[in-house]
Amino acid sequence: MSAFVVPKQTIDLIVQAICRTNDIDMRNALGKQLYDLNERAVAKRYNETPNDHSDYKFESVVADNKEILKAMNLWMYQCSEGEEFMQCRVFQHVKEVSEKLAATIKATKNFWE
Repeated sequence: MSAFVVPKQTIDLIVQAICRTNDIDMRNALGKQLYDLNERAVAKRYNETPNDHSDYKFESVVADNKEILKAMNLWMYQCSEGEEFMQCRVFQHVKEVSEKLAATIKATKNFWE
């Protein structure tokens, strides 16, 4: 399995989906946590030093629920290099939200469109 750090837009989509506050500092902090976990998982995979994303700044993104779910699944897959990453609170929260979102999408009429 290859691993990579997801694009910034993927992080922005996840932040937008799970952070229900308009507090930009909280959104930036969450985005940094998401990047950090992804970076550490990739670094573990390739025995490298993780990059720093302390300069992350959240930007609003327009997307539908399917795009958001795809972003969450991509991020979770790229962070699945070890149980320690998958047991992190932020990982578990994204997983929980993605499962609820998947159920919502499946319940809609246009799921297969």
